[in-house]
Amino acid sequence: MRPNSNRMANAILFVNRFVTIGILLFAFAGPAHAKKLLQNVPLVWRPTTQIGSGGPVIEVHREATVDPRSGASSSDTTGRLDVGGARIQDMGSSGPARVQIARLTDARKNPQVIGENRENADAGKILPVTTKDDVAAWCTDRLRILLEQLGLDVVESDGDVILGGQVRRFFVAETNTYEGDVGLKIEVKAKDGRLLWSGLANGVANRFGRSYKLENYYEVISDSLLDAVQKLVAHDNFIRALGGKRAPGSDE
Repeated sequence: MRPNSNRMANAILFVNRFVTIGILLFAFAGPAHAKKLLQNVPLVWRPTTQIGSGGPVIEVHREATVDPRSGASSSDTTGRLDVGGARIQDMGSSGPARVQIARLTDARKNPQVIGENRENADAGKILPVTTKDDVAAWCTDRLRILLEQLGLDVVESDGDVILGGQVRRFFVAETNTYEGDVGLKIEVKAKDGRLLWSGLANGVANRFGRSYKLENYYEVISDSLLDAVQKLVAHDNFIRALGGKRAPGSDE
């Protein structure tokens, strides 16, 4: 009986060791397969489309002026906006308008949060996406570059009009797809501070992608901002305001 008892004891010891090793391997392998949180990431411009496909052009001119000494009026010209085939006329203006871009402010409650993975939200598991960069400053730089690409004469100072505003939304929600949403409140003011136009520019984008991948967040937030800018320049009253004319219905 004693040899059988020894064999049984050895078998039990072997099984216990095997189970212990398995538990340890699982414990060490678990973190290796866990998703690394996308926190404090830099903002990167990575659109999947181009601004104004089809060769968009914006030509905006200043409002005609009258010489106080001679009383002569400058000749009027017509500015035009051509974005994706849409054209808006800016009548009764003269000379190229210089547009100065003021730094946007961030009106969001959580400035660092730019996205979330909600694939397992029902189980109470949401993965955050945060940035270490200044979202408002980043949007200001991109807005300046995009408007220049569309043909505006963007200047650092001494502009004929000043464009500024707020970042109200800047977020990507990931479920089965990536859904981007960017909302800008834009104001156009004259040199003397008069409000010429104010309005909202909302941009959206969506795409499929791999789960919780930073590259996909970059693409969707870039495309959303690009969409917001294209919708902004499609406002006829926005274009009129860039020419120094107060748009109908603008807030005081």
